[in-house]
Amino acid sequence: NESKNEINNESKVLIMTKLKSSITRNGQNLCYIRNPIINSSSSSNETIQNIPRPLSQNEEGFKHLVVFVHGYGGSAYDLRQMGNYLMLNSPNILPLYSSINQNSTTKSIDEMGFNLSAEIIQFMLKEKVKISKVSFVAHSLGGVIVRCALTKQNLNLMLPRLHTFISISSPHLGYLFSHNKLTSNGVWALSKFKKKTSLEQLMLKDNSDLRKTFLYKLCEVDVMRYFTHIITISSIEDGFVPY
Repeated sequence: NESKNEINNESKVLIMTKLKSSITRNGQNLCYIRNPIINSSSSSNETIQNIPRPLSQNEEGFKHLVVFVHGYGGSAYDLRQMGNYLMLNSPNILPLYSSINQNSTTKSIDEMGFNLSAEIIQFMLKEKVKISKVSFVAHSLGGVIVRCALTKQNLNLMLPRLHTFISISSPHLGYLFSHNKLTSNGVWALSKFKKKTSLEQLMLKDNSDLRKTFLYKLCEVDVMRYFTHIITISSIEDGFVPY
C-alpha cells in the first residue's frame, strides 16, 4: 500500500507540476497559468531560443482558430453555445467543433487523439485561411484527447501557434484517485462489461505498472509548454472529475 501511495502521489505531482495557483470560489476550483517558459523573464536564452515563436498576432487577414472538443459520449453541439458567445466578442475567431470522435469515445485515447489531429489539418486545408493563433476549449475527456492530439507528428508545425488551453472538468489525473464509491463502481462496471478502452485508460487499468499506463506516459511528453495560457476548471462537487 505504501508503494502504491508513493506511485499515486508521484503521478499527481508529474501531471499537475505546472499548476502554480488555484482559487476556490462558489464550490469551483479554478486554476490559471500563464506559461512560465514563454513568459518568464528569468528563463535562460537557450531555453527561449529552443521554442519556436508564434506568427504575428496583428497581421491583417489572420484568424484565431479555436477548436472545441466534446467529452465522453458527447457531440459537436455540446460547446457550440460557448463558441457562439466567443465569436460575438471576437469576430476574428474561426471555430472548429470537433465531430470526428462523437460516436467513438469508447476507443483508445491515443486513437481519438490521432483522429482529432487529422480533423484539424483537414479543416485548415478546407478553410484555406491564415492562422496566427490556435486555442482549445475542451470538456471532460476532450481535454485529455487534446493533449494526446498535440503529441502527433502532423501537428508539429502548429505548436508555435498555440495560445490558450481551457479544459472543463477534464480528468487530467485520470480516475484512479476518486473517493466516490458509487461513481467508481459505475465506471468500473462500464469498463468491465462493455470493454470501454478509454475508461480503462482513465482508471489507469490498462497496465499493471502505473508508470506504463497511457496517462502516465502522456504526461512525459511536454507539449503544454507551448501554450501562452492554460486554464483548468473543475468542481469539488463533481463526483466523476473532482480535480
